This record gives sequence, C-alpha cells and structure tokens, in this order.
Amino acid sequence: MSYLRFPHLHAGLLCFVAEDDLWLAPLDDPGCARRLTVDRTKVSHPRFSPDGRHLAFTSWHSALPEVHLVPAAGGPGRQLTHWGSLDTRVCGWSPPAADGTSAVLAVTSQGEPFSHLTWAYKVSCDGDPGRKLPWGPVSDLQVAELRGERRTLLLTGTPPHEPAAWKRYRGGATGRLWLHGERLLEGLGGHLHSPLFTGGRIAFLSDHEGVGNLYSCAYDGSGLRRHTDHDAFYARHAASDGTRVVYQCAGELWIVDDLAPDSRPRRLDIRLDGPRPGLRTHQVPAAQHVDGVSVDETGRASAVVVRGSLYWLTHRDGPARTLADTPGVRVRLPEMLGGSGRVACVTDAGGEDAVEIAHLPRATGGREPRRLAAGRLGRVLETVSDPAGGRLAIAAHDGRLLLLDVSDTGADAGTGDSTDDGTEAGPDGPRRTGVTELIRSVNGPVRDLAFSPDGRWLTWSHPGIGRTLRQIKMARIDGRDGPVVVDVTDGRFEDENPVFTRDGRYLAFLSWRGFDPVYDVHTGDLSFPLGCRPYLVPLSSATPSPFALDPEGRPAAGGPDPVEDGPGEVGTVTVEVEGLPSRVTPFPVTASKYSALHPVADGGLVWLRWPISGALGETFANPDDPSERPTLEHFSTAKARKSELVDHLDWFAVSGDGTRLVVLDEGDLRAVPATEPGDGDSTTWIDARRILHRVDPGAEWRQAYEEAGRLTRAFFWEPDMCGIDWDAILAQYRPLVERVATPDDFADLLREVLGELGTSHAYVTAARRNEGPAHYQRLQGLLGADLTRRDGRWTVRRVLPGDSSDSKARSPLAGTGIREGAALTHVDGRPVDPVTGPAPLLAGAGGTTVELTFAPAEGGPRAGSPVVRARPLDPSYRLRSRGAGPDPSPGRPGGRRRG
Repeated sequence: MSYLRFPHLHAGLLCFVAEDDLWLAPLDDPGCARRLTVDRTKVSHPRFSPDGRHLAFTSWHSALPEVHLVPAAGGPGRQLTHWGSLDTRVCGWSPPAADGTSAVLAVTSQGEPFSHLTWAYKVSCDGDPGRKLPWGPVSDLQVAELRGERRTLLLTGTPPHEPAAWKRYRGGATGRLWLHGERLLEGLGGHLHSPLFTGGRIAFLSDHEGVGNLYSCAYDGSGLRRHTDHDAFYARHAASDGTRVVYQCAGELWIVDDLAPDSRPRRLDIRLDGPRPGLRTHQVPAAQHVDGVSVDETGRASAVVVRGSLYWLTHRDGPARTLADTPGVRVRLPEMLGGSGRVACVTDAGGEDAVEIAHLPRATGGREPRRLAAGRLGRVLETVSDPAGGRLAIAAHDGRLLLLDVSDTGADAGTGDSTDDGTEAGPDGPRRTGVTELIRSVNGPVRDLAFSPDGRWLTWSHPGIGRTLRQIKMARIDGRDGPVVVDVTDGRFEDENPVFTRDGRYLAFLSWRGFDPVYDVHTGDLSFPLGCRPYLVPLSSATPSPFALDPEGRPAAGGPDPVEDGPGEVGTVTVEVEGLPSRVTPFPVTASKYSALHPVADGGLVWLRWPISGALGETFANPDDPSERPTLEHFSTAKARKSELVDHLDWFAVSGDGTRLVVLDEGDLRAVPATEPGDGDSTTWIDARRILHRVDPGAEWRQAYEEAGRLTRAFFWEPDMCGIDWDAILAQYRPLVERVATPDDFADLLREVLGELGTSHAYVTAARRNEGPAHYQRLQGLLGADLTRRDGRWTVRRVLPGDSSDSKARSPLAGTGIREGAALTHVDGRPVDPVTGPAPLLAGAGGTTVELTFAPAEGGPRAGSPVVRARPLDPSYRLRSRGAGPDPSPGRPGGRRRG
C-alpha cells in the first residue's frame, strides 16, 4: 500500500505522485506502475499535454516550486520557469493552437507585492518565461474549446489551504467559480476546489454537504449533481481528460468514468512494485539532530538525545553508549540525577508520557531502566532534578507542578514498569509511586524550575493574570507539614528563569520590568525595547547585596565576606520570607534581551544575551544573515564584573558541579570552562560522530502521529475539542500512516487530520531531513527589474524604484547607470539565450554576486558595453510591496521576465 496523490489521466495512462516522484500506470492494469522521475523531492499536480507526449508538473527540486516538463515515455526532464515564487503551481494546458502546439497553464505570485496574489500564466515548452494572463488574481483555471469558442473556467478567492485541511470552512475566502466572466453557483455555500471541463459540464469538488465530494453542473450553473458519496474522507485534487475524472481520497485513487446521473466512482487498485526508498533505515549525522543534552556531575560526559533516542557520550575519547533506542519510541528532556549514576528522561513508550530512569554505563550492574508514573503526568514540558538525584520536579501542560520520587531502591527493584493505576512493580508486589502535586496554575503552565543547592527549596516562574505577566515563587519541600509556597515577586511584571546561586545566598532571575522609554527616531513615540535585565534577591536580610557599598571595604578577593553571612553553612539555604520583594536588586549590566540564566561554580552566573534588532533584520551589519544568535556571558558576583565566554552560539548546558559548559555552535559540540573564556587547553571538542544513530522512518511516523494526537488534545483551545470525538478521528486516519513514504506525505496526512477540528488556523510543515539524494539548492536570483524580449534581445523596461531604507527592497540595478532600453547580453560571461532569457543563468544566484553585461540603449552612450557587478535578490515580496508594485502592463502579449 502507498500514499497516492495528484492523479491525472490521458487515454489509457494514469499519472500520479507517490514517494515524492511521478509514476505512470496503464488504466487497464494499474498494478504495473513504473516510476517516471527519480528526484526524491516534493512534486505535485502532473498534467498530461493534449497529445499525451509530455507531462508538466510542479517540482521543488530547486528549493522553491517551479514548472517542470518531462516526456511521458521517460527521459530527462526540464525546468521551464525560474520565477522564484512560493505559490507556483501547474494547472493544466491550453487547447492546441493551429500548429498543434500547446502551452502550460500555471498560477504564481511572482512579480506581485503579496504572495496571495497569484495570477495565471501561459508558459510555452521552448523555455520562454511565460506570458501573464489578464484575468486578475486566480487560484486555479482551465481553458477549453466549447462550441467552437475558447472559454475560461476560473477559481478565485480561495484560502491558502485546500478544503481537506480547512474542512467546513465558510469564511470570505471560499472559492468562487467563474465561467468566462459569469459567476456560477453563487449561493452554494461550500468550499470549492478543482474546477474542470468534463463531458459537457463543469465538474468540481465541494464540501457544502459536509464532506468533500465530486459535483457537476451545466454551463449556466443549473442541474447540480453529486457523483461520489464519501462520508468520512474528503475527495481531493480532482483532474480530468475532458471525459473522465480522477481524484484521490484517503491515500487511494478513484475514477468517475462519466458525469451521467447514475455514474458511480470506482477505486483503482494501484500497486507499486520494488523497494520503497522512503522507508529504508538510514544513518543520520548526530550533531545535526541533537534534541537535548544533560551534562554529568563533573563535565566529563553527557546524556544526549538524538532524534528521540538517548545516548551516553563521553566528551573526550571513548565510545558512545546507547541508553534508550527503540524504533517508534521517543524520549526527550534528559536530566542527570545528581551524582547517582542515573539519568531520567520522558518517554512515550507506553503511549502517554512517563519518566524513565536509566543507569549510566559505568553504574548499570545489569539493572534495567525503570518507568514511573505513566499516564499521571499529562504532557511533560520541563523536568529538573534535585542535587541528590532523589526527586524530580515536573512542569505539566495543564498547570500542575509535580514532585516525583525517583530514588533508587536497589538492583532488586526490577524494571519498575508503571501500571495503569499508577503503581510500580517491585520485588514484594505493586507499590504506589510517589507523585505529589505541589501547586496548580489556572493561567497556563509553570516553567523554569530550579532546586536550591541543599535540595530543600524549589523555585519556578508562575503565570499571572494577563498574557505575559509572571511571578517568581518558591516552596520549601522538606517540611513535615507539607510544602510551604512563598511569593518572591508580586506578579506585576514578567519575571522568569529563577535560579539559586551555588552558595545558597541568593536567588537570581530575569525580569522584563525596565520602563526606561526610548524615543522613536521617526515619529517621536516612546517604546521599551530595553526592558529585560537579571535581578538578584538576598534570601536573608543578613546577607548583603554583592553590588552594595561596604563601609568596611571589600575582601581582597572581592565580593561579600562569608564570615558575615549569618547562620548556616555555605550551600545551605536560609530564607527570610519577610521583605523578600523589597530586597530585589538589578545586576549592574546593560538592559537588553536575556535568557537561559544558570548558576556556575564560582558563585557567579551565566546567561545568553540576545541582540536588539528590528523585525526585518535591517539593524544587523549583514542584513543577509539576520541569525540573531546570542552571546554567552559570565557574571562574577565576587568581582561584580561581566565577561564574554562565547561570541555566538545556539544553546548550552551546564555540568552538575557548575564547572563546565557544553556548547552547541552550528552543529559543533564542545565543552568549555564555565567561568572564563576557553582556550586550546581548556576546550574539548566533542566528536558526535561516535553516536551511530539509525532512523526507521516508518516507526518515526507512527510515533509522531500518536504524539501529534496527544499534543492536539493537550493544547487545543476548547477543552471538549468542540464536541469532536478526537480519539475516533485518530483511529479513522491511523491506517493511512502505514501508506506514508515521505515527510511530505506525512505532513499532508496530518493536515487532513487537523482539518477535522474545523479551526482553520492549524498548520503543519514537512520536516525535510536530508531524505533522498542531496540537492544543491540555492534560491533564484532576481534583478529587481522588468525585462522584455525585443528583437531577440532582453531589454530593461523598468528598474524598480525600491526603497533605500530597506536592503531587501532595493533593486540590484538601482544606481548602476542601467536605464530603460539597455539589453542584458551576458551573466557571468555566459550569453543570455534569446528565448529563455537571463532567468536560467540566475538560478541559485539569490544573495550572491554576479557580473552582468549590458548593451547600451539605442541613442545612449556608445563607449563600450556597461559591466555591472550586482547582488541579485532572493525571492522576496518586499521590493514590490514597498511601492514598486506589479508589472504595469500585465496583459501585454509576448514573453517577458520580471525579477
């Protein structure tokens, strides 16, 4: 069984998409299908030419969709367009001209100021870049000869997703059907799709009766008929050869032989022979798929999650050991349990989230992992262990803050698998696992959990009233009378990421409470872009702030005098509840954007500082690389001084003793000191290639399907799922997972599943993870100009004016002296083809530098051919939307190319 999509037919041949390729099968023997393409990249909407010799289709081979052409008899294909548009899609072919030639009909938003403005284009097979058709924005079209006259069938106004993903949508973006300028079926009230000229009628898909089915009507809109009776899955992507209609439904292909009132659909028994490459197991580079890291007590090794499996990776030398790697099971959120030689993680092995305790290789003693609290935790969002490794604090999706007893009862405790009633199997029979609800939030989940050095206190960020307000709370959890919850801040600000310093004296946290306004340079308005800063709270009034002046002077080493620290040992937390909020004091650092606050070994802290930037990235030195990667900084409380540890990185983790950091930096893992910049002697580069992880795609998709169902249930905006039986929906679509063979298949299936919720704004993006042969994919280069073919030369008709305030809205030819009428003759020394134009020579040139050679305009200066070195734009609507606008003459005949 395969997941079959996008069918079309001609005479006795059927074409369809499966496993990210085009396939052909004879209709009289559909079990003998053969693969027509071997690109292993997303393709869609194949359409036979009228003579059946070619197939036009949409392909993502060059990163963005373009129109491609392939012979139906087999052989190499060709790319016909270089539009660089996110919305390009093949719709069909024009009727044959007098000389027997036809052109591809497609829609695209290229050259438009907004992506939803897709216009129809006519693209010839000789490489001419296409002619814009004068019908305004459309989403689908068909052209046919009716009674000796050419007639056009248009679909307009559709939303960005097809009906199967936006089931029962009835908003203002439902499709509107037009036959040669006359509106059809205006009062139908359904979501229309796939308009077709078929058998002297207009065929189309609609869900006005609740489920997407095939309908038809006369040319004047009368005589509405329904031709299919699907009551669970939508009929999708219908296509026709003028007589018959084929469509997909639930991963299968169906055909309606005619549109007579008594016609009935029949399923086509398609079988794909040979290996299914999308389902083969394959090894992946571990460093590019790290999902979580927890560093051990001394910084010598880490528990690393790679694509849902858990590995033990020493930082220097040694092999990588597998802790949990079961196909179809995902583990996440690794957490070292102090120095106990154990690591906890969250697993979905039993369906619902549970905590699994694994023993590290050096401490296994033959003991198997233990699984605790299955089905009692909800969706686990965050975990943190106490220093001794006996308790795990858990933040759940439903606002609960839980404490789980994870103390190891010894080797004779068995596997410890949890049963449905929350008990754990032990040597003397079932026993109840220790799950305690510490607090429950009614305004969203708690987050940023952290234990005190002595393990007696737990702190977290608690959601308050309003969208962003949060307050810091902490609780003493070792008292005989149960936990005692204390408010550290009052909830008037957005306070987050609380941590105890390792000496137990202070609580530090981040807060967006800065209200020093900055004047807008353009309008004079005031805003607060510099609102975040780290803050410190002495836990006892007897502990002085490390930033305060000391009349006795600072100790020689700097910082507070430990002799004056009051009762208790260093690391033992003493909290004086009275006056806690009044002891909050800011760190002496510049307000900015901060995150990932962690305590380190010297009593100081590390954090990430993010650059303050504009929404468009124009404030960066290189606007083409607006990565906004943060800087890792260390603050010494003893010296009251900040230093930079790592210039740019992706994220980091801290060892249990606070002496080492593991840093991920663009796929490279390294361990560095936590309190000073690393050098060649103190930095350890971690070779993640030792993790030999193999992926089983089918098992991954089965797991991901179940997890997507649980996530949707946990976070859906309506607690009763709008009255929908969600478990029944998941069961209905679950068999289709076995048909899936590519990430795009799986994303398509999930879109249809989520469409059952009827909420419209639920989106799925396919996870392309290097499946299939590697493609060197670069974005199409655009010149920011309208070019037209004139006397065999491609001449500049307009250089778009653009806007100097936005680097993405400035034409590469602006200011170069190139004027209207100049002819582009060469790109990087290669001559511009008189038919295809410069676009193929600019394929993959977006964001790079090219050399353009122009012949001067007639009547212009004749002193040689101007040579311009320009940086083509990658596909972007900002140049058009900043006032340049679309081509002012869309209906003008003749080939033309807009950049």
